[in-house]
Amino acid sequence: MKKVVNNETVAHLWANEQQLEANTPNRAFYFYGKNIYSYGSHFLIAKHITNNKGEKAILFTTCGYSNTTAKHINYTYRAIPDKSIVIYVINPQSTPAENFIAWNKQIDRIYTKLAKAKKPELYLSELSRLNDQIKKYTTFMGVEIPEAIKVRLEITNKAEIIEAVNKANEIKAANEAKEAKAKQKENKKQIDKFRNFERYNFWNGYAYLRYNKETNRIETSQRIEIPIEAAKRLYHTIKEALKDINNPTQEILENLNILSYKVKNVQKDFIEVGCHKIETKEINRIAKQLSF
Repeated sequence: MKKVVNNETVAHLWANEQQLEANTPNRAFYFYGKNIYSYGSHFLIAKHITNNKGEKAILFTTCGYSNTTAKHINYTYRAIPDKSIVIYVINPQSTPAENFIAWNKQIDRIYTKLAKAKKPELYLSELSRLNDQIKKYTTFMGVEIPEAIKVRLEITNKAEIIEAVNKANEIKAANEAKEAKAKQKENKKQIDKFRNFERYNFWNGYAYLRYNKETNRIETSQRIEIPIEAAKRLYHTIKEALKDINNPTQEILENLNILSYKVKNVQKDFIEVGCHKIETKEINRIAKQLSF
């Protein structure tokens, strides 16, 4: 049994299941068992499968990357016997649930393009082909098409698709607003806990400040302690620099540090010190509390 062969032979041996494994001299194109790959196990071109009825088919990827991988895909396709059942999926290795998620995203892309198209026939045809692929897959695998996907595939009118896209966008916007509100509420809860000394660190993209009377220091939510006088000096220096935000005094900002931390960026709404990003309103809040 010869294992190192040319591209055409790799594809032929795999397609006809004539041996367990084979590869090209550089191992860029190879198969092992039922699976045939291009440039590693991360890209599965196709695989032989058998369903619960004992019927055989080939799951074949619809993805493509480099020119060389496209050639490997072409070698594989041309080697498949004419009578073979070929079923197209995005990833032959995926479970039915994973394939349905991928197909739903593909429908999203088609819907978006179709809603804007002056000539929708191209995308309606693409939707029809995808419908055929999914039906062929589910029939062979013995699984049901999720109702939400089935309804979307059955729409064949541009006006209905535009309506569906608009409705989906409205639902998405409402969900995003709901999630943002919940996140904002949870952020406030955690910030309050930090300020009330119920937790010692918190970060959501920004750092927060609190005053510890016992140590007479400002503490950050990234667990840095700053002496009051050092914080006060920095506050007034930055305040001076920000009198003209469009032209901050570079001489003031250059080589500006607090403790061993470099002041890297000063903007109207925030400053960056070391790994801290602190909103101006948070700085003003603590400054007001301490009468800076």
